[in-house]
Amino acid sequence: MDIRHNHLTLLLQDFSRVMTGQQQRSPRWKDCAQVPSSVLPLAAGAVYVQAHFNSDDRREALANSMINNIGYPNITNDIKKLDEQYDELYILPEDTYYSLMKKAVIWMQKKEFRKLLKPFDRHDFEVSPAVVNAFYSPEKNAITFPAGILQPPFFSGSFPKAVNYGAIGAVIGHEITHGFDDQGSQYDKDGNLHNWWSAQSLESFDERRRCIVEQYGNYTVPKINMKVNGKLTQGENIADNGGVKEAFKAYEKYVATEGEEARLPGLQHYTNTQIFFLSYAHLCSSSAGVILAISMQYTYHISPEGLFLS
Repeated sequence: MDIRHNHLTLLLQDFSRVMTGQQQRSPRWKDCAQVPSSVLPLAAGAVYVQAHFNSDDRREALANSMINNIGYPNITNDIKKLDEQYDELYILPEDTYYSLMKKAVIWMQKKEFRKLLKPFDRHDFEVSPAVVNAFYSPEKNAITFPAGILQPPFFSGSFPKAVNYGAIGAVIGHEITHGFDDQGSQYDKDGNLHNWWSAQSLESFDERRRCIVEQYGNYTVPKINMKVNGKLTQGENIADNGGVKEAFKAYEKYVATEGEEARLPGLQHYTNTQIFFLSYAHLCSSSAGVILAISMQYTYHISPEGLFLS
């Protein structure tokens, strides 16, 4: 059975087309690649890392950001330990796609339940290294940058510093700032939920938070002629504001220490500061359909397109 052409899959594609405006279905290879990355994240991530990831880039990212969960967990390069992770998952040649998925999901859920019997691991690398995203966990007070996002256009050891700071630097700053947004600020350094702020600090934070809510709430999305829900999106807006400011300050510190870089060939009419912000703008560019833009007003935690910078 071709799952891409069954009734439910086609209905889901129609729904996605209306919601997002995406007119073309994703290629078969992409659909197939996403399945093992979801249900067997370590195994799929190991294949990705070995095929596409430069360990030198991981070392440079570690040196620049001082964050532990960078690229991939060390087990990814240990075939024996990687096999042990899946020793209870039995796959047979006669298995159908359905039976394979059923086995993988049951195995994955059992593994999650067993975590309840163990101490909470704040260093657990929860996602596949192949994922193109970055994460902050308030319960762990931990930041995770999978190998998938440590690739162009987000990062490369061969990119000019202005480009890297404007792209992956802003992403790193964004995730760090989540530790001090409207939700992350409620957790202490060990990931415990309780108020650790002084009354004066909390009052000052609330004043700045309300400023963000008001500022973004005054933006109107032309496509739908509606104002942004500043309260609903405040967490991401705080992270966006803080992230790009932190990245730019870090870049200025780099220039002060190492000196100005040569301008990019073909783009000499742009200063490196302008290249930094062009890199950031390229990272944030997006386009949402009308239905999705309206939906974002009520259900999404990010502001609609074009409102990342303030």
